[in-house]
Amino acid sequence: MKRSMVRLCMAAVMVCTAFAAWACNGFSLSLSFVVPKQVVDTKTQSAAMPAAAGLIIENGSGSTRVVVDPAATQATIQITRVALAETLEEANDLLDDIVVTVDEPDGADNNLRIIAPTPPGVTDSAGDFQFDLEDDELIVTGILSARRVALVRLKITIPPVHAVLVTQGNGPVRGDGIDADSSLSANNGEVRVFNAKAKLTLRTENGRIEDRSHTGMLDAVANNGPIEVVGMMGSALLRTINGRIQLD
Repeated sequence: MKRSMVRLCMAAVMVCTAFAAWACNGFSLSLSFVVPKQVVDTKTQSAAMPAAAGLIIENGSGSTRVVVDPAATQATIQITRVALAETLEEANDLLDDIVVTVDEPDGADNNLRIIAPTPPGVTDSAGDFQFDLEDDELIVTGILSARRVALVRLKITIPPVHAVLVTQGNGPVRGDGIDADSSLSANNGEVRVFNAKAKLTLRTENGRIEDRSHTGMLDAVANNGPIEVVGMMGSALLRTINGRIQLD
């Protein structure tokens, strides 16, 4: 059973236990998940990345992946907006409310900023929907009746030697080949990093941290999950609450 389904089952048990006394007096509780109607929109754009420019990402719900490509000369930004609701009409309306802004570096702010806030009125609780992780993306498979879910899946490819700052709400974060001091965090999801060559600060409030083939320094904190570090050359400060630490 996948971790998402385990959490869902535990939540259902807690709810059923809380209402057990009422059920004895004739009260009945029914929780039903429905297959949501889904509308998806994907677009890709490019942005300049001058020397020493940073990449700042704020994503409310969905997934974020940052890839460093040695052959790249500018940033390539793939934005996938996903709206889920009970009806197709509601999903289309919700898609219009999912707004992602991209601000390129300029003289006043030498940062590429990608901001994807969660629209008002949508659920931000994983207890309200079923989901799976596929290829580091959050895939919703069912929602509670009358719930709306908005996701933004970001994949950004950048040239070498640019600092990265990612703040993710619900969903996973992944970094590939990061080679400048960077910070990746998720409020409710896993953080995974591969082949980094820099100082990294990794944080998650409810998920795991995985760091593989890292050369440099690592500062990692998992508040409710494990930390796994494999094939590292450098120094590491690893802290976890309610989880294990594995260092190979």
